[in-house]
Amino acid sequence: MAHIMIMPLLAETMDEGTIARWMVKEGDTVKRGDPIVEVETDKANMEVVAVASGVILKIVASEGTTVPVYEPIAVIGEAGEKLPELNTGSKAQETAGPKKTLKEQTPVTLPEDVETVVPEEARIKISPRARRLANDRGVSVEVLAGRGSGPGGRIVERDVKAYLLEKPSVTPLAARMAAVEGTDLSGIIGSGPGGKIYSRDIPAAVSASAVGEVIKLAGMRKIIADRLSQSAHTAVQVTLISEVDMTAAVAMRGRLLPVVEKAAGVRLTFTDIIAKATALALSEMSLINSTFDGEEITLHKDVNLGVAVALEQGLVVPVIREADALGLAAISASIKGLVEKARQGKLGAAEMNGGTFTVTNLGAFGVEAFTPIINPPQTGILGVGAIKEKPAVVDGQIVSRSMMYLSMVFDHRVMDGADAARFLQRIKSLLEQPELMLV
Repeated sequence: MAHIMIMPLLAETMDEGTIARWMVKEGDTVKRGDPIVEVETDKANMEVVAVASGVILKIVASEGTTVPVYEPIAVIGEAGEKLPELNTGSKAQETAGPKKTLKEQTPVTLPEDVETVVPEEARIKISPRARRLANDRGVSVEVLAGRGSGPGGRIVERDVKAYLLEKPSVTPLAARMAAVEGTDLSGIIGSGPGGKIYSRDIPAAVSASAVGEVIKLAGMRKIIADRLSQSAHTAVQVTLISEVDMTAAVAMRGRLLPVVEKAAGVRLTFTDIIAKATALALSEMSLINSTFDGEEITLHKDVNLGVAVALEQGLVVPVIREADALGLAAISASIKGLVEKARQGKLGAAEMNGGTFTVTNLGAFGVEAFTPIINPPQTGILGVGAIKEKPAVVDGQIVSRSMMYLSMVFDHRVMDGADAARFLQRIKSLLEQPELMLV
């Protein structure tokens, strides 16, 4: 029996993936678990392995094609097994012009005796309230796959509401006006309820298209925009800012530079030190080390610390597993390894998912303080500013000290200001007395 390989759910926020490179061709023999295709997601390029042993009977999605999750990408079967030609549109559609999703092409047709293989990670998880809302509004659970913002990619009620808002309608008059002007309505959010497009919205859209280049949100940048909008409109985000005297940490880093380089072959950075202090503070305060799906707060035993990495395409947040149990050398090596993988587009799904808290550092750009946005379903994020020499009062004397601002943004639905303040205070004390991190 033939096996259909589908586009798997490789990340919590993944809706679709683009076939970056096939490592096999039709007729090649593969074994179950062999990497056969490289898929570009909203976060990174990842290898997908064969779901069965056999012969590649058909490559359904060619390189450059964007495929929704759970849609077919290839068929594996026995040598000599006959399959009818799969109808995925013309070769010109597959290899030339703008990228098309398989849903934009002619529907795929497969024989009844072909088995569709769904990986374990591709099973759809949805909360009871989300399922009830989806059923009430006539939304298929399958179309929500990959949209879950709850723990482990679980679909929660806010994800269903977000999907409903993504499909604004248009009045007949507005549609006729857009057709006359040759205006694409796909990128317009109307002024009506739920983003409904009225005739009054068309002139502004025509004017906007005439003023310069229009860059359509796609891929990683679109996912980032959607996630940040979702976070800003759901979490009750409050910011606390504290100034930290980093003089002792600067001195400790100077002493440990050769030690860490000898032990791990990497250069110790202030991000590494701050990550260690944050991980230790999280291990002591489980309420901060939590996720919230809109219905349940999950307190995590493991501290899986996300560290934001800026790429040309956007921001990714690889995760350091059990960061509180690692020494400075191990944390430094982990961060450097993840950053390098991120820049090469080789981060795996396990390295991108499951974070319980995030640290983001803009100090290298000279930014002193900022307000980051929580990465849902996490409940907090720490913004790190630049370390600068400033005058400070120490023992009644004005002296020069290395000062830095930390910005703690927390979800007030989950914790109170006092909880977040104690957490920020603990990080401050660890950084101002860094020897405590070595105990």
